[in-house]
Amino acid sequence: MNRIKFNLKTRAPIVERTDKPPCEIEKDIKLDPKTSTDEKKKMMELLHKFEEESLKQPDLLMEDKELADEDEDDLVSKLEDLDLDETDPDTLWSLLSPSQREKFLKAMRDPSSELAVELLAADELSKHQVSPWWESPALQTDETTVNGPEPLNLTVRYGAVPDMISVPEQLIASARGSSASLSNVTLLYNILATCLAYAYVTRKLLTSPLSSIKVADPDRKIARDLFGQVAPFLTEKRSTLAFNSVDDLVTFFWSKFDSLSDTPTDTSVAKLLSDAALLLKPQLITTISSDDTTSTSSPSRTTLLVLSDISRLFTDIKYISHKLNFYAAQLCVYDLPTLKAVSEEAQITALQMQSQAQNHHIPATS
Repeated sequence: MNRIKFNLKTRAPIVERTDKPPCEIEKDIKLDPKTSTDEKKKMMELLHKFEEESLKQPDLLMEDKELADEDEDDLVSKLEDLDLDETDPDTLWSLLSPSQREKFLKAMRDPSSELAVELLAADELSKHQVSPWWESPALQTDETTVNGPEPLNLTVRYGAVPDMISVPEQLIASARGSSASLSNVTLLYNILATCLAYAYVTRKLLTSPLSSIKVADPDRKIARDLFGQVAPFLTEKRSTLAFNSVDDLVTFFWSKFDSLSDTPTDTSVAKLLSDAALLLKPQLITTISSDDTTSTSSPSRTTLLVLSDISRLFTDIKYISHKLNFYAAQLCVYDLPTLKAVSEEAQITALQMQSQAQNHHIPATS
């Protein structure tokens, strides 16, 4: 028997070998404090959806046509009197033939396969998914959308934009008056790393924004613990960890994800790095109202929203709030070329990693 859990990219399930029957696996999923509510729903719904798709397209489950015909008739007869929404996973699993079980598990191992894509796109799953707030077309206000925002995709739900924190004016003034602050690109790489950690936790928990998690919700502690594991430079009071390049932080996060058994890959880390690049990317056009403040009119508004969301998640831990305020003040004084250069470095590295991953899947020619 195998157990389904979710990988680094959060939407990608992986399969682990286990001797437990499905009924016990279901119980483990429900009791596991590290599994978020949405992940639990998705794990249970995948098997239900697989059964439904088996009825619609059973030929996808078999590689041998004759065996497919036999299994199709058998599976249809078994399922015709069942309510798939009410049937427990243990019963559903027992109805599958060995070849159908293998096909299902193969799909879970390869989230890009046709069957996996079809399962993960199910209505039952999509209605529980909230895409990260920074992916909303309504936020695209840079030079690529100067003629107006792109039409909204009404089939996708995006998280609400976090509330902006107020950056203390004295911190901004201090940063402006310090020549060391203006030339300290290392700090900007730490801010980029913070954005990557933020993207990881957001996608891991399928929650956006993170500050929307209620104080009593177990996911709030999980979110804070995840930050502690992947971003000690932020959560440890006396941390002196600093990054000097994008390659530095990629190496660092790769080891962290590996220690969390999240099986990092070029594709998964590239996705998070691409998120971080977008979150750091300065806006070349900003909207300034009559009651605007320094932080909301900054080209780094998107990055400041990230720091604001994290700050509200750790609102009771003062030294983390102070560190985030310090980061925010530094962002307000960086010039556009510097911000853009680090963001582009991250995006280029992400594209290189994606290309490398694709090349690994291209069969060698003789």
